[in-house]
Amino acid sequence: MELNNRKTGSNSINRGELTLFCSPPKYNRAMSNTEYSPKMYMSVDAHLKKNPEFFETNKITFMLADGSPLADIVPLQVVNGMFDTKEGSKPMLFLDYLSFEGIKRIEVTQVRGLRVSEATHPTLRGKLLMQFNYLNTRGEFEETPRDLFLLGVSYGIHPLHAGVGETKPDFYWVGINQKDLVLGKSIQEATKQFPTWRSGQRGKQLEQIPNFIRN
Repeated sequence: MELNNRKTGSNSINRGELTLFCSPPKYNRAMSNTEYSPKMYMSVDAHLKKNPEFFETNKITFMLADGSPLADIVPLQVVNGMFDTKEGSKPMLFLDYLSFEGIKRIEVTQVRGLRVSEATHPTLRGKLLMQFNYLNTRGEFEETPRDLFLLGVSYGIHPLHAGVGETKPDFYWVGINQKDLVLGKSIQEATKQFPTWRSGQRGKQLEQIPNFIRN
C-alpha cells in the first residue's frame, strides 16, 4: 500500500564495509497454534502474521502532542523520510501504524512524548534518533532522555518487565540506545526494548502504572 510520496530509508548501520542489521524477535514458524499467545514477546509483524485477529483484539490509543487521541491503532514501524517545507525537503522520522482505514503515517514529533534528535556517536552518524523521557523500572523518571535508533516494534510482555511485575502486554520500541554505545557497549548490548506506556505515548506514565503493574 502506498503511504505517501516520501522517500524512506532502511534502518541499517553502515560502518565502513560492515553493515549491521538488527531486528526484534521473529515468530518461530515451527510454533504450534496451541503454543501461541498474544502475550508472547515478539515483533508486531510476527503477531500479525500469526494472529488474524491481532489488530482487532490489541488495538490501542496513543496520545498526540496536542492532547488529542490517536485511537484504534497498532504501531508498525518508525522510518526515515523526507518532509516537504516551503524551504525545501528536510529529513524526518515517521511512525507507520495500522488503523481501520489501512496503513497510515504520522510525524514522530506529533506523538506525545516523542522528539527527534541527530546521532552523535560515530556508529550512528547521519541517522535520526527518536528521543523520549523514560520512566524506568525503579519508578524513576530519568533526567537524561533516551535517544534510540529504531529497529522495530514488538508486542507482548518482555521477560525483564514481567520480572518487575508487569502483567499487561504492551507495544515496545526496539532499538539501539545511543548512550550505551557511548559507554562502550556493543550493538547487541545497546539494543534495548522500551514499552510505550513507560515512554509516554499512552498518556502520563505515572497514571498508567495501575494498568500495567500488579499490586
